[in-house]
Amino acid sequence: YDGVGLANFARLYAQLGDACECWLMPDWPSKLARYGSQRLWQDTLPEFTRAVPQLPEALGPLIEQMRQTGLALEQEAVWLPAE
Repeated sequence: YDGVGLANFARLYAQLGDACECWLMPDWPSKLARYGSQRLWQDTLPEFTRAVPQLPEALGPLIEQMRQTGLALEQEAVWLPAE
């Protein structure tokens, strides 16, 4: 979950609407807190900022936690243990 990934999803969502959904990995809040990257957040912040208005409300908790922590998460984190 970073700006580039959310921007890609926003483009798909704009075309397909509710026919597509963003999959949230199990325990994503714990994984974001533990494995999130401040550098990735900073590097993809412009894309994140542009994408947010186009994202569905269901992603609100993810968006807010990313904003509050200043962290983004590589999709490979799905394989990491959550604590």
